[in-house]
Amino acid sequence: ERLIADQFPDYAGLPVLRVGAEGTVHAIFRIGEGATARFPLRSTAPDAVRESLHLEQRALAELRHHLNVAVPAPIGIGEPGEGYTMPWTLQGWLDGKPAWSASLASSHELAAEVARLIGDLRAIPARGRTFDRTGRGGDLRRHDEWVATCITNSAAFLPASELRALWSRWRSLPRT
Repeated sequence: ERLIADQFPDYAGLPVLRVGAEGTVHAIFRIGEGATARFPLRSTAPDAVRESLHLEQRALAELRHHLNVAVPAPIGIGEPGEGYTMPWTLQGWLDGKPAWSASLASSHELAAEVARLIGDLRAIPARGRTFDRTGRGGDLRRHDEWVATCITNSAAFLPASELRALWSRWRSLPRT
């Protein structure tokens, strides 16, 4: 609350509540009705984290212009202080339900929306950008087991044999 009040005075005094979802990279807090603060969970070099957060905020701004789904608005980047040693971000809040909710498990509407999202993402000009890191994305072969599980679990409503053939082709493409 003190970090937010000190660095983003427009949000001072608003309720700060931890979002219940488990994050893998950030602890997320809802600020009032319209914002979230995202605090990195791993302590690394602050300058590297700050650069990564700047990249994320630029990506959010760009995605907001290219996608037909709601994307949180970037608000700003906070600096270390009040006992917290890393940069952090403030961005807009989007109401909704987690996509892993049981009520969405067999939603054809959700599947169609995700397919449209993927198509829209693929249509965004890369402007020479490439992915050259590990972790999310990276070397597709590292995801064989997970993709196999997803295809098996989706076989009742997707063409599993065609998807396995596609995955086999995609995973062997050169990284460039």
